Amino acid sequence: MKPGHIALLVVILGWTLWYVFDALGVSSNMRNIILIVPTAVIVTLAATWELLRQVAMGLSWIATPVEVPSDLPGAEVPQMRADVVRGVILLGMLGVLVFSLAHVGFDLAVFVFLVASLILLDRDRMLAKVAFAAIFTVIVVGGARMLLPFPMHTILL
Repeated sequence: MKPGHIALLVVILGWTLWYVFDALGVSSNMRNIILIVPTAVIVTLAATWELLRQVAMGLSWIATPVEVPSDLPGAEVPQMRADVVRGVILLGMLGVLVFSLAHVGFDLAVFVFLVASLILLDRDRMLAKVAFAAIFTVIVVGGARMLLPFPMHTILL
């Protein structure tokens, strides 16, 4: 248990609770808070769980954290060049996604971005990647249609 971890969790909890109560104070209209409240509930539950786990781990006689000396060789994992290249490619793909939303269509752009990013990150099970991208695209397009007051340009959905 490190004091910095607990302090960060307390800051996350405090900011989340302040933000959600401030948003509810301004407007309790469902369209305005439909994303804020569920996200705040998830963040609050996760941060509270981790805070309780950290405190219980620090108070437990059985589970004592093992500290690894930082002067040992291999204590720091070097960042591989391939990881940096993948990150840059993903950023470029995100830019292409934003540009193509209006030109290609929201549904096709999201689907192609998801498939391409899943292929970039892992090369196994192509059918699972396409199925995941298709299901997620349908959910995202359907959710965006319910949330946004203006029509979106789509090709298939």
